Amino acid sequence: MPKLRTTSSMRDRRFEPRHSADQLAELCWGASGDVAVCSGMIRNVSRSGAQIRLTRPVRVGTTIQIKKQDRDVRAKVVACTRAGPEYVLGVEFYPEFEGVLRSKPLS
Repeated sequence: MPKLRTTSSMRDRRFEPRHSADQLAELCWGASGDVAVCSGMIRNVSRSGAQIRLTRPVRVGTTIQIKKQDRDVRAKVVACTRAGPEYVLGVEFYPEFEGVLRSKPLS
């Protein structure tokens, strides 16, 4: 089982407005020959990152590929916290993918 970095809240890392997403995406990570694929729910998005819920943990520092509709984005996992039966990932997009995933502003 991957070592998880546990944080009480991801709020301390948020510097940009978040936008509600609630959209399914496919996540892929790992080395060739040992690639993990999992569906996840993108809960919210900012210009430089996102919060994603999924059923399996992902090690902090892992590079993941997020595939949502016609978008394909690379990000780094900066937090992974267990929330009941799910895991909540905080991901930071690589600079070339900042602003690519968008949705409606949170009210």
